[in-house]
Amino acid sequence: TWLWMPPWRSDRIFKLLSEKNGMTPADFARIETDVVSESNLLVAQSLVKASATVTPRLERTKDLIKRLANWDGRMTAESVEATFAERTARAVERNMLLPLLGDETALVYPSSTVFLERVLRERPAVWLPSGFHNFDELLVGSADDAVERLSRETNNADVGTWKWGEQNYLLMAHPIGQTGILRRILSIGPMPQDGATDVVKAAGHSFGPSMRFVADLSNWDNSSMEITTGESGQYGSAHYRDQFPAWFSGQPLPAPYSASAVGSATASTLHLVPSGHQ
Repeated sequence: TWLWMPPWRSDRIFKLLSEKNGMTPADFARIETDVVSESNLLVAQSLVKASATVTPRLERTKDLIKRLANWDGRMTAESVEATFAERTARAVERNMLLPLLGDETALVYPSSTVFLERVLRERPAVWLPSGFHNFDELLVGSADDAVERLSRETNNADVGTWKWGEQNYLLMAHPIGQTGILRRILSIGPMPQDGATDVVKAAGHSFGPSMRFVADLSNWDNSSMEITTGESGQYGSAHYRDQFPAWFSGQPLPAPYSASAVGSATASTLHLVPSGHQ
């Protein structure tokens, strides 16, 4: 849809589909949970190249840029490089747009990464902010800005603690489980997670795939599906959140289709009847 950072996710899916012939259900499950960010990888590669001619002000920035040289673009929870690349990208946008938009640069719009990609590839002089002689200076200066901003926000100068999962944590907040004991009982998180807005596994603080489904057309009973929490919305049920671990980790769960397979897999049955009936 228009909201999901075109063209990054669809482009990545096409690349993964072209890797091999004869895709299996396991291959499709792997695609659904892919976390490579092509947009942040472009920023990382551009920054590494820029650092060959422009020296960062901060030693921490130098060290992080060295780490980006071998980064594969995966937005994993443990990745410090993912945090640095994402924050540098936002800093580049902020430095370009601040003279024009002021505080409005804080607003996120769906095509911002496409705008940034075009600017980094074509480097039009009209988008170079005053104070920078070229786009390499803009990239390196923005990386320094990102490091300083992360230091303030985390109150920690140790870059090893700037893991992406802490920036991109998941919180499934129940409407009446916002605080206290009800939050522990009804809500899930916050917890570090893989994924990002512009990757196939689109995931943020309060959103993610509502379900994953792989249909095996050669054998429908070999299909798989995971939903966010569980089949039951009633706390106390064994099925309130029993699917969450598989959904969170991207582990496919069997989804039998035929009547016989469903019957064999059924562990319990819930009957809903009108009031006064048995």
